[in-house]
Amino acid sequence: MSIFNVKDFVGDMCNLMASKIRSAVAAVDFDTFHKGSAQIIRKTIFGINKETNKVNNEYIFPKNNLVVTNVDIQNVEPIDPKTRESLQKTVTMAIDITTSRQQAQARHLANQKA
Repeated sequence: MSIFNVKDFVGDMCNLMASKIRSAVAAVDFDTFHKGSAQIIRKTIFGINKETNKVNNEYIFPKNNLVVTNVDIQNVEPIDPKTRESLQKTVTMAIDITTSRQQAQARHLANQKA
């Protein structure tokens, strides 16, 4: 079996995928990644079919013919503490802005009715 041609085939697979994902994430700005992280990760791992322009259904590792058919993206969290803190501030600001906008709209509607 060619899958056992690589001693740590799961570790090798994880390292390759992690490297590809880090490279893809570094190539897009934060907002783009935040809005489409799952799609970016899937495109990065499986690639795009040039004929249909859709994400491929599988990725085959050439070293041992290991086939990956799906990925389960449970969460996306930065490792760097500064990035994590910045992300938290950005999310908090976005929530505050949305809340303020909704409160302003409610006040405006209330004033119109009064």
